[in-house]
Amino acid sequence: MNLNRENREEMQEIMANIHIQVMYISREVNQLADCIANLAINQEEKQHYDSFHNLPYRARRILNMDKQHTPTIRIKTKRIKQSPTR
Repeated sequence: MNLNRENREEMQEIMANIHIQVMYISREVNQLADCIANLAINQEEKQHYDSFHNLPYRARRILNMDKQHTPTIRIKTKRIKQSPTR
């Protein structure tokens, strides 16, 4: 989201008055929210999950891994450029 200077200053003033702290949380740290948000984007009808067993398999898997304190590791790979063939 691109904010112009006036909007940014207005947001900072509002946040200062209501004591909000904005933090960046990566998808890896918040996998469950990312999973459910992606499901909501891809489905037309409203979904309601009121128990663990109603969650989709992927969401249940994320929760179980979190309960077991299984770390999530992000591996970034560098694409190797191939030299042009003659």
